[in-house]
Amino acid sequence: MITKNCKLSEFAQKTKDKKVICFGAGATGQIFASRLDSAVLERIQYFLDNDKGKWNQSIKVKDKVYEIRSPEILDQIDIEGGGIIILVTNRFWDQVHAQLEAMPKLRDVECYVYLLMKANGCREDYVIPEGPLLIPKKIHYCWFGDNEMSKNEIKCIESWKRFCPDYEIIRWDEDNYDCRKTKCLREAYDYGHFSGVSDYVRLDVVNKFGGIYFDTDVELVRNIDELLRLPAFMGFDAAGTINTGHGFGAVQDNHIYNEIIDRFDSLSFYNDEGEFDFIVCLTIINKILEEHGLIPDGKIQQVEDITIFPNEYFDPVMQIPVENTYSIHRYSSSWSFKGMDMTKIWEQQREYWEQLKYRGMIKGQQSDSKIPVKTEG
Repeated sequence: MITKNCKLSEFAQKTKDKKVICFGAGATGQIFASRLDSAVLERIQYFLDNDKGKWNQSIKVKDKVYEIRSPEILDQIDIEGGGIIILVTNRFWDQVHAQLEAMPKLRDVECYVYLLMKANGCREDYVIPEGPLLIPKKIHYCWFGDNEMSKNEIKCIESWKRFCPDYEIIRWDEDNYDCRKTKCLREAYDYGHFSGVSDYVRLDVVNKFGGIYFDTDVELVRNIDELLRLPAFMGFDAAGTINTGHGFGAVQDNHIYNEIIDRFDSLSFYNDEGEFDFIVCLTIINKILEEHGLIPDGKIQQVEDITIFPNEYFDPVMQIPVENTYSIHRYSSSWSFKGMDMTKIWEQQREYWEQLKYRGMIKGQQSDSKIPVKTEG
């Protein structure tokens, strides 16, 4: 299935030549459908629902009445030629989406999700100023440890080559980087926390040589040349924090990056209780950026000479790209290792995200405004 996303206001135009099948005929689906453009209502064929009690019944949306059918009908209808799209109007869209994904016949069918389009309604368009390319055409990535790259990571790196064929791609590993040169690097490397090693190395090499960094599980979906016109850039993730793994870039010797690296040099990955802190680098990066004026609200902003992009540019919701999207973070967690306590890592991240959310709400912001939820609103 081909999952697409756009602003709700753009949906009618983008699907103007398609017949629409809605999945979700409950009260919520009726409300969602009533908010659609009248041109879309004209093209709705019928509604699907998993509730057998609704089959062969009808649903009224404004002045139109539609039949409710079983999802099994999707195996019977002719969907060749791309003339049909599916619109998920169920509030539990993730479950319906997974159900549709499992149907082989829908492999080439386009699918939109009402709640994702609604979440995408806060998308911020940003026009990068014209001018010379400042950041060099270099893509840096890190690969520490002896793990083999997965097919997904190889595919992601191939996407860099496809969309940026004239970029130099530089791999950093034990052969060309001293990952024991500072205390924090030694601690992370000896523990086997290679993502922590990369947290330091990525900032160091981008700051020394200029260029762009991507985690190996970041897939490009378009060319990134226009980003090179900025002196530096970073991006929010869907949780409202700055995450350098999605991708960031800069010219050489950025003063804020220098400050972050200096702070890294004095830190320990072990907290006062002697526990290993997996997200200490994430915490420091966001803290220093806030000291320079970052508002953790997920919105586009300028922190001195660093342009901060909303999450849809590098970390779109549900990994579904919109027009603004440059890349998608596939989250393969290749840096994890056997025996690593992933529960502890997620607990630390969740605690930190909740702190950011709380501080953001105090400032009158909603740092999780781009995260889709299973409730209406």
